[in-house]
Order: sequence, then C-alpha cells, then structure tokens
Amino acid sequence: MPITSVCAEYSANTERWRKNRAATDGQDAVKLAGTMFLPDDSEADASPAARLRYARYQMRAVWMPVSSYTVAGLSGMVLRLPADVELPSQLEYLEANSDGAGLSLEQLAKLCLDEVLIVGRSILLSEYPQSEPGLSAEEVARRNLQSRITTYAAEAADNWKFELVGGVMKLTMIKLCEQTEIEKDEFTVEIKKQYRVLRLRNGVYTQAIYDDKDEVVVEEFAPVDFTGSTFDHIPLQIIGAENNRPDIDQAPISGIVDLNTAHYQVTADQAKCLHIHSGGTLVISSTMSNEQWKEANPNGITVGADQGIFLGDSGTADLLQLEATSATGEKLKSLEDQMLAVGANMITPSIQETAEAARIDASTRSSALLSATNNVSAGVLAAIKDCALFMGGNQDSVKYQLNQQFYPDNLDPQTIMAMIQLLDRQVIAVQDVRSKLRGGGLIAQNRTDEELDAEVGDVEPLAPVV
Repeated sequence: MPITSVCAEYSANTERWRKNRAATDGQDAVKLAGTMFLPDDSEADASPAARLRYARYQMRAVWMPVSSYTVAGLSGMVLRLPADVELPSQLEYLEANSDGAGLSLEQLAKLCLDEVLIVGRSILLSEYPQSEPGLSAEEVARRNLQSRITTYAAEAADNWKFELVGGVMKLTMIKLCEQTEIEKDEFTVEIKKQYRVLRLRNGVYTQAIYDDKDEVVVEEFAPVDFTGSTFDHIPLQIIGAENNRPDIDQAPISGIVDLNTAHYQVTADQAKCLHIHSGGTLVISSTMSNEQWKEANPNGITVGADQGIFLGDSGTADLLQLEATSATGEKLKSLEDQMLAVGANMITPSIQETAEAARIDASTRSSALLSATNNVSAGVLAAIKDCALFMGGNQDSVKYQLNQQFYPDNLDPQTIMAMIQLLDRQVIAVQDVRSKLRGGGLIAQNRTDEELDAEVGDVEPLAPVV
C-alpha cells in the first residue's frame, strides 16, 4: 500500500471540512468555492454566455457571516476568563512559547478550540530536539533544549490505526502530511509534500519520514525522554468535539453552516429576480410600419420621465411589472431564525430579551461547547504532560483547565450581602465567596487567594461612624 493511501473515514469527511472552513472564512472564500455553496443550473453549458450568467448570479448573492461570528462568539465565551494553569518550573516557558515559534499556551488553546468547533478535531504532537541521553540540567539549559507542542490541522492526519495493546486501546499508527520548503535560491523556495509516520512498534514509539514516492527521508528512530528511555505511547493527542478518540466527530458548527448556505442561496435567487423584474418590461403596440416607426423614433426607445416616443394611431404602451411578494423575505427570515435557534443567539441575543433570560436560554444549548471545552482542556493537559516526560518535570504537578463559566454571574448587592451572612455563620468558606466574586468579575481572575490575604491584612478597617 503506497504512503499516499488514506483511510475511508478521512475521505468521507474532507468535503465537509472544506465547506466548514470556507463558511467561517467568509464571503470571498464562499464565492471562490463556487458550486459547493451555490448550484449552477447551467453547469453543463460551457459557453461564455452561460459562464457569465453564473458569475453575475453568484456576484449578486450575499453571504451572511453567521458561521464565523458564531465560532468567534463561542470561542470568546470560553476565553473570556483565563485557563487554570499550573506548570512545573521546567515547563514554565510553555505559557509564553508552547510551539517553539512564540505561540503562547492561551493562543494554542484558542487555535485548538476553533478547530474543534469548525471541523470537529485538532491534533497536538509533543516533541523534543533529539540529543544524547544523560545531559545535565546545566547542559540542557545551555543548549536551550526545550520540548514543544506542534499543532496539526485535521486534514494532516489522513490514516491511522487504533488497536488493543495489553488490554488498553492505544493509537498504534498515524500518518501526518506535512509541507517542507526547499530553498532554490535567495528568493525562491519549492514546496514539497512529506509524510511523518508515528508508530508504536512492540510497545516502543518510533518516527520516520517519507516523501510522496515512498522513499525514506528520515530513517525510523525512537525518540527518548530526558533519561534516555523510550516512550510506551505515541505522544500525540487527537482532540474531538465529542471525545478524544481517533474516530472523527461531527463539527459543532456544521448545522449553522448548512443553514447559512441555504440562506445564501435564497439571497442569490432573490437578487436575480429583483434584477430581472424590478425595472419592469415595456410593451408597445403600433399600426405603423417599420419604416414609419424608424422615422418617428430615429433614436430608438429610451424609457424615462424625460423621454417620449411616438406610437401613431391606435398605438399603446404598457409597463409590465411583477407585484411585490413577501415569500422570499419570509424564507430569509425563517432561515435566520433557525440559525439563531441553533446557536447564533449566544452571540447576538434579541434586544427584546433581558440579559438573564438570554443567559438561561443559551445555557440550555451550551452542552456542545462544554464538551469541546473539556476535550481541549484534556488534550492540552496530556500534551503538556508528555512535554514533562521529555523535560524531566513532575507530571503530577501539571494542571490545565479552560474556563467553563461561559456567562458572568449576576451579582446584585442582595446576593453579595447574603454570601457575607453565610460566611459569618460559617456555612460557606472565604474561598467560596471569592470564587463567586471572580465569576462576577468583581475580583480579577489572576489574583490568588494568597495575594488577597496579604493585601487584606495590610488594610486598616474603616472606623465606625459615631
């Protein structure tokens, strides 16, 4: 089987991924995708006139950017508060540079979350520069050897195996398609495709790289951790919308993309109809011969208030114009309402709704976002723990969890007073009150309890009013 072979599940999903990506990229990408979004009834007609008609039909269509706004809104709901992160000293650099190219851990999480929302999966690979085993901490620091987390799009992993190993289901093979640059001269590079194959051979993790002709570019080798030991698993995380298994999950945004597409098609039909019929059609009858007509109207016919035409005896002229119909507008409104019902109102709630009603209503539909958030948190956590294996950090001290509080708590003075009373009666703890105040935005998320205790101890209580 050639290196370019792909699995059936991958082939079945690439068209959906392409559609979802174009939809969230916006109108230019949608129109570039052509008939994927807007059917061409004259597709079999290759004549210039037919191609021009479709180009004009497509040009008048308007793509409503609901898909991209929804992804941005959902992502923003998660990232409105910082993630809960704890890293051993060896991995603190990941917060500012997780991939070795300056991508922060927060940006990495956002990239993963957006990918999961748009295509239903994101891929993370923990890596480490290969060096001789047994280096001291000083030598590692001197060489600036640091593990990193490399991100791959869903389209990169086109073949994989997930098998039972020692009673546990494990990823035993995955093929990642990469693009590498070959410098031709100072100003020109050639892009070539290569395949990185990760395997679990007899319980040992290995890598090899091949070109598209099945020729070996990098011989198979076994990456090792800081002690020189090999890995008993592939340090790659597949993050899904429903779970983090290798099988492909449906993207949460797909339903809105389909409604967005239907809305786009209706706008195309509406614009075409208006273009053809809105100006009306002039119908003329006359008893004059062609010669008499040309003599009476030497400049032809121009329709307008400042123009006139001579029709002769018994001549008539009528303007045929279609009566206005609300059918198209009602269809557009129906599709917009459906998009809101699927999830767009999480971003743009109705102005007639109170903020609390919008929050409660949207929270009933946030399960897909919560699932995606937890899957990204678990995937990033596992990737960081693999980095700890490379760097010698304590895996048990690693903590990573994205924000799950998508809406700020509504804290009125009565609620705050009630919490203080519960604290006075020792029903709840100080940490409970502070957690609630952080959720309501009254205490900054990055202020720890230790910092608050120190500051509170330095403040003199207010003197009672006499």
